[in-house]
Amino acid sequence: MHNACNEAIPNYNKSIRTKSTGKSLWNKNISEASKITKEKHALWKNGGAPKKKDKNNPLKSQLTTAKSYYERLTDKHMPRKEKKLANQIMTASSSDNKLFHKLLRTQRSDGNRFTKTLRRDNQMAETNEDILRMWTDYFYELSNPDYKQDFDYEKYELSTLQNTIIEKIEKGKAKIEPIREGNT
Repeated sequence: MHNACNEAIPNYNKSIRTKSTGKSLWNKNISEASKITKEKHALWKNGGAPKKKDKNNPLKSQLTTAKSYYERLTDKHMPRKEKKLANQIMTASSSDNKLFHKLLRTQRSDGNRFTKTLRRDNQMAETNEDILRMWTDYFYELSNPDYKQDFDYEKYELSTLQNTIIEKIEKGKAKIEPIREGNT
């Protein structure tokens, strides 16, 4: 079946290459440093996991040196997102408004994408439960409108009359005589 599909469809079952971010920069040195760091962490944990304050403990010092070596290698080969953004800012022209506003957003935001307060009419909700309740009430009112409240019946009658006239004209049942000006 696959052979028939390969013959009939030229692009059938072709592998699509995607560029990975980071894995192409992973090399043997980083892999070995990662293994050593994991081994040192296991030794440190099995040794009772001594605290930072115990500077004379050889397990802790070996773990910190292994971690720092690993972090140096990864920083050297895989620049972090913050460093990349800082480099972009330094090399950007002064007319690059998009990057400028991106920098402002990252510096001014607290990382929370959700609203903290919600106002509707004269009500204000500040807790998550109150905000959720206010949204629920709002969508309930949208789905169940009160048709009798402030309803303009004259406008309704005029619009239905207009719709029936348009419908009769479209169907050809009504003939409209043009308005003629009389010489009176």
